[in-house]
Amino acid sequence: MRGMKILFLALGFCYSAVVFKLDRSDGQRFLETRAMRKLKEISYFGLIRRIEILGGHYPAGQYASQAAILGTLCGLLCYATTEHWFYSAVIASLAVFFLPSFFYMNLKRLAQEKEEKEMLTYVSTAILYIREDKNSLRILKDCAALVEAPLKKDLELCVGQIEANSDFAQALDDLEKKYEYSQVRNLHLLLKGKKIEGGRNEQLVDYLFDNTEESELLINDYRQKKEASRSVFYFMMILNLLAALVMKKMFHSSMYVNLATETFRFCIFLFYLLNAATLFLYESWCSRNDKLE
Repeated sequence: MRGMKILFLALGFCYSAVVFKLDRSDGQRFLETRAMRKLKEISYFGLIRRIEILGGHYPAGQYASQAAILGTLCGLLCYATTEHWFYSAVIASLAVFFLPSFFYMNLKRLAQEKEEKEMLTYVSTAILYIREDKNSLRILKDCAALVEAPLKKDLELCVGQIEANSDFAQALDDLEKKYEYSQVRNLHLLLKGKKIEGGRNEQLVDYLFDNTEESELLINDYRQKKEASRSVFYFMMILNLLAALVMKKMFHSSMYVNLATETFRFCIFLFYLLNAATLFLYESWCSRNDKLE
């Protein structure tokens, strides 16, 4: 373990020497590398704009208070098992740095669920209005009054575009580019046909109505199962982290504790890093693979 400490010191010395020798242009190129750009993107200042686009609000004061609590808890947990200030500081710093990423991924997941809910409301309501034989533009206006943001704003923009240039089909196509759902595409086929022919395809209306009801049932069931899986995952993560405390107690009661202490500390540190990486990848996967087609 002493050799590993020497290695860390040597790497730190080499890094300092390289940075010292870098001129201004070299330093700028280093800061613009792919790795540095990625770190900027997932930092608080890199994510705050994307959070606002999703309709979220994450002020610096809230981040600072949450970071202080989370960083302290993670640091204390690591120190309770490793009794090593450097490892504890690294774990606490990683928790503080990646906190905005978890906030953003959770917000993205919730925004996706809300979008799907509003989309299904839009489609089912529009079908009812089609059966009442309302004209296509009136249907869009009435649906815009019922749904919530951001779909509400997009429908209002769609209506405004139609009233401005009367290009009904193009306005619906632009809306479909943002809401890429089969239910929306099928509904817009109905609205376009109704606009052109003045009537409706009863068979397609019935199919879309049944398909929307089935989709709503399936997605509700999927969300419930997904939430249960998330609860189990986080419960297992907590048990996994608490297991480190049990391992520490077992090592301290061992006759080989004097030989294994330093190695054990480093292994526990790696154990925390792997758990943190697993948690980050899981949340990233949930935010990317949670969309209804």
